[in-house]
Amino acid sequence: MAVDNPRLIAVATKAGEHHDIKSIRDLPDAVVDDIVHFFVSYNEAAGKRFEPGDRKGRRGAQRVVAAGQDRWHRQRR
Repeated sequence: MAVDNPRLIAVATKAGEHHDIKSIRDLPDAVVDDIVHFFVSYNEAAGKRFEPGDRKGRRGAQRVVAAGQDRWHRQRR
């Protein structure tokens, strides 16, 4: 059974070294590929399978965070 378990990449809004990164599209493909490879390899070593999903931008990340907050609030009731 597949479980949705999104990963988020964040850059500090005042990161001097990365001031030009505003979107996942601003990251070099090699960096994103390395991140994906890490999660695939990490899960493989644990005997699990990680299937990379769609890459979404800021709005997609905000929806993921909001949905997680909603689930957390519902579980606390």
